[in-house]
Amino acid sequence: MQERNKKIIWIVFLSAVFVLIDQVAKYIVLRLPSMGEDFFSDKKLYLIELHKNTGLAFGVDLGMFWNYFLIIVVIAALIFVFVKEKMYVGRFGPVVGLALVFGGAFGNIIDRWNHGYVIDFVKISILPIFNLADVFILVGVIVLFICILKTPDKPKKAPQSV
Repeated sequence: MQERNKKIIWIVFLSAVFVLIDQVAKYIVLRLPSMGEDFFSDKKLYLIELHKNTGLAFGVDLGMFWNYFLIIVVIAALIFVFVKEKMYVGRFGPVVGLALVFGGAFGNIIDRWNHGYVIDFVKISILPIFNLADVFILVGVIVLFICILKTPDKPKKAPQSV
């Protein structure tokens, strides 16, 4: 099997794992008896607080589900096209980065499909409320950015003399 096909299989597999982790966490949070329970009693640094996010990032509202779906798929495709050139043999960073981005994006798409909103539940100090899918997307973008910066361009073929 070609190296590229193996990497695509890894991307799909790891994306599915990240979606599963995200969905299990949301399933658990939806069944907690009391939302907003403080996990560090007096410090108030970390809360589990249920929030139904009907908008995109920062609450931007795009209307129907298909608008969100289309935008997320287009962005994911653009990321894949941009990064695929950086997926050299032996490099696993772009595979993990893409899997994190795709897993997070599809975790949030599943929420929007099933509930009509994205389930956010992590509240840390002054940060906006978020979920594991958001963390996966952020970490994935950082990994991809680092891979792009650290990957040398493909060597150009020297002109052949006749």
